[in-house]
Amino acid sequence: HYYLSVDMHANMDCSKILITTSSGQSSTAIGLQIDVESGNIDWMFEHSKQISTSTYSQDSKIIAIGTSYEKKDSGKYVASLFMIDSESGEFTSYIRQGQSMRQVSFSENDQYIHSVLGWPHVDTYVWGADSLNEYIGAFGKDQTAFYESCSIDKNRFVSIGQGGVYLWNYETPSDTKIVCSGDIPSKNRLFNIRDNQTVVYVDYISGMKTGPLIKYFDYSFNHKKDVQIGHQFNEVEFSLNRNLLTGVNYNRDEMYCFDIVTESFEKYLTKSEINQIVIKAGNNM
Repeated sequence: HYYLSVDMHANMDCSKILITTSSGQSSTAIGLQIDVESGNIDWMFEHSKQISTSTYSQDSKIIAIGTSYEKKDSGKYVASLFMIDSESGEFTSYIRQGQSMRQVSFSENDQYIHSVLGWPHVDTYVWGADSLNEYIGAFGKDQTAFYESCSIDKNRFVSIGQGGVYLWNYETPSDTKIVCSGDIPSKNRLFNIRDNQTVVYVDYISGMKTGPLIKYFDYSFNHKKDVQIGHQFNEVEFSLNRNLLTGVNYNRDEMYCFDIVTESFEKYLTKSEINQIVIKAGNNM
């Protein structure tokens, strides 16, 4: 099959990988979960709306999936945010969210779900994870577009938006402050490294081709240090159990990892090794 996009996300211990595909507005989207150790597919589903974002909860028991919008007869643009049981692959609940979702994430203790909206709405909606009818608030500022959110602790989260990184308190949606200012590319990423009480910010300030700057902050967002990555490091994901950031160099068709503790950067998988993994997964489908 031909897909316009294929997104992959690992759960917190990297034992499972969620894959979602998009092949156009008029066709169904596909989601499947792969067991990393065996290479087998646990389950697969089709959905009538295109999937724009997905993630595992912190305890890996729930998967949250957000769709792109559809225009209703009333003129409203509506998308869905729905939950899947990661063990069975069964849909458990959903809400009609609003406009297309850029990104969805869980808070540190899985108490809240952050839904970062795209065009034409630009706020971040926060919902109670135990009851999706529990609306906490809309977090936004002056029509600023936001791209991603990341929980810091039980009281606060940060989001990347035009103009910088914004710090929010769950109890006061109208209050915010910029903790890292500048012209922020939409590919920038934020990761909460709980063991070290550190927020790692992957900053593509010089563009995607030259490689990002890895910025370290403490939980009060005091800037600690920077580490420059010398070449492409895209589609970055975080492995909690190994304190590694993994990413892709498209020019070389290779995967690299960055150790957050030792600050070392090295090749992870070559093109031939990646091809063998793809072939194995294909044989098990």
